[in-house]
Amino acid sequence: MKKQKKIYKKKLDVFFIGLASFLVLLTLAGCAGGNFGTVVFDRELDDAFVNYQVLPDHRYYITGGYGAPSAILALHNDYQLENSSKLWVSVP
Repeated sequence: MKKQKKIYKKKLDVFFIGLASFLVLLTLAGCAGGNFGTVVFDRELDDAFVNYQVLPDHRYYITGGYGAPSAILALHNDYQLENSSKLWVSVP
C-alpha cells in the first residue's frame, strides 16, 4: 500500500514539474514574439490633455463611467473602433 502511494506521489510530482516547465516556456515564447508597438511621450499631447483641449477630427470614448472615467480614448476620424464588447462608450 505504501509503495503505491509513493509511486502515485512521484507521478504527481513529475506532472507538476512538467506543467510548471511548460508554463515557463510558454511565457518565454510569448516574450520573444517581437515588437508590436511602442509608447512615446508627446509633450504637446500631454499639455492638450491637462488643459482639457478637444482635438479636431477626433471621436472620444470613455470607459468606467461619465463621472470618473477609468480611461479616455481619442480616435482620429480616419479610424474606426471595433467595440464588440461595448467596453468603450462614445462621448457626444
